[in-house]
Amino acid sequence: SFIYSSFEYAYKSLARLASASIDKTCKVWRVDKFALHLELLGHTEALCDVGWAHNSLYLATCSDDKSILLWDVLTGECLLVMHGHESPVICCVFNYADTLLASRACDESIRMWDPSTGSCVAILPGHSDPVTNVNFSRDSSLLLSSSCDGMCRIWDTHHNLCLETLSFNA
Repeated sequence: SFIYSSFEYAYKSLARLASASIDKTCKVWRVDKFALHLELLGHTEALCDVGWAHNSLYLATCSDDKSILLWDVLTGECLLVMHGHESPVICCVFNYADTLLASRACDESIRMWDPSTGSCVAILPGHSDPVTNVNFSRDSSLLLSSSCDGMCRIWDTHHNLCLETLSFNA
């Protein structure tokens, strides 16, 4: 089975590793003891990615079931379920202030979520093939997206506008 992982130094300097697996689980491991800390269950299909909040207290998981779940890493409680993508959600990433969560899916869209409410605050539909990656600038004012359509786009996260499109032949 495939396992996707994300490493983060977490609450009170406790190093933890999160793994998202095809078996529908996210496991949070304590690195100092090489022991399982939490097993997060809630998705109905394989997980594709796990994204840590920068405060290390929350993580988001996304799945082939087209949903994103927000988890409290200290208690293992599922805080929010976010729906809206029309195909498997491949990636989820928090901005550096933990005030936005970006997700990308095979439906060619990028969605921006408010992680405090779970509401979708923007849909960025600028690609014509599946989006392969998204990432925030350090100040969270920009989002970079790349796609199988051979393009990278730079987005203004305050106005949800595409500022620049870079095209690649490769």
